[in-house]
Amino acid sequence: MDARSDIYSLGVILYEMLTGEVPFRATSPMGIAHKHIFETPRPPHQLRSEIPLQLEEVLLRALSKVPELRQSSAPELASQLERALYSAGLQVKRLGSSEPLSPHSSFPASDFSGEPYHGPSDLVLEESGQQGGVESISADEKTTIVSSFSKKKGAGSGASMKRLFIWGGLSRRRISIISLSGIIALMLIVVVWLVFFKFRSAETASSKMILIPGGKFVMGNNSALDEAEKPEHEVTVKSFYIDRYEVTNQQYYEFIRGTSYPAPPHWDNRKFQEGQENHPVVNVSWHDAQEYTRWAGKRLPSEEEWEYAARGRDRRLYPWGNDFSPTNANTKESGINSTQPVGSYPAGASMFNVLDLAGNVMEWTASVYQPYPNSNAQVLEDFVVLRGGGFNKEQTEARVTSRSLQKPDFVRNYVGFRCVKDAE
Repeated sequence: MDARSDIYSLGVILYEMLTGEVPFRATSPMGIAHKHIFETPRPPHQLRSEIPLQLEEVLLRALSKVPELRQSSAPELASQLERALYSAGLQVKRLGSSEPLSPHSSFPASDFSGEPYHGPSDLVLEESGQQGGVESISADEKTTIVSSFSKKKGAGSGASMKRLFIWGGLSRRRISIISLSGIIALMLIVVVWLVFFKFRSAETASSKMILIPGGKFVMGNNSALDEAEKPEHEVTVKSFYIDRYEVTNQQYYEFIRGTSYPAPPHWDNRKFQEGQENHPVVNVSWHDAQEYTRWAGKRLPSEEEWEYAARGRDRRLYPWGNDFSPTNANTKESGINSTQPVGSYPAGASMFNVLDLAGNVMEWTASVYQPYPNSNAQVLEDFVVLRGGGFNKEQTEARVTSRSLQKPDFVRNYVGFRCVKDAE
């Protein structure tokens, strides 16, 4: 236990302040604790469309199930929140003032020194370049921080403004009073966390890879229609690192530029389309993927490694849980019908915080197809397994147990890959 437990608690509070809803609801304290450990909260923008996606990403990181992926301290969280607001085109203003605060000045470092901060706490956020009046605040609410996300409704200088207020609603006096029942509930969550969530993953900042701790899990799905997914069987996987995202066009470009390897057939003059640098590379064969991994000093994941990174140990059907949501993955149900930048669906993260394991593009694995032990599936030769579904595939193919088969030279605009490497 360290400061990142407090970051999670701050994330829960911020989530409720932004959305007006708690992250999880259940009929019992144990049910709520279970959801806090194993489920991902609904993306805030689905509850309040005014919330910028940049702010949502910072908040969901604070609520990550993996402690190492949360902000390490309150100052880091505050700094990321501030940067997210400015990158979303929002200005931070004090109530009663028309002058925006400069970046990094709205959250003084002294706020986090343990001493009470006596500076102005009445802040309002306005969309950059917009004019609008400043709402008044009563004297007895001076300790309440007010945030306003301004959205244009119409065009022209006379456009009306829509404001979303988030009221902390707690004075320092109230914050200092913690109920006994609250302490008991927190202890219960901590105990359940320690019992059911002993494993952790760590992301290496330089390579954007996540450490997946080794262990046993149940692979396959006895309820599937496809015999290739049956029967369920226990598999042991050694610890390994996996790319958090699919390999991007920019990464693949660095590979072909440094090796003179042929570019994907749809690239023009050996270069991807402008603005597509963070989209997953596509139209690459299994052989192409293998060449990239060797150049990068990595390898393709085995089927077992891929499913373990996506499924974890609780037999979930999708990386985020058992219920499909078109807002968690870029599949046919989303209606986009093209790739999206990697990491565009943070709510679709697996319990290890690996992203885009469902939808966007299908991913090559290192595994040549074989039926599972004691399976009734047809034996096919010279086929390689792909996982994860794609932007043009239905939700059934985005299940973590779904297996797609293709020849190694198969090339399509919905097929890409990600890399792994040994942890030892």
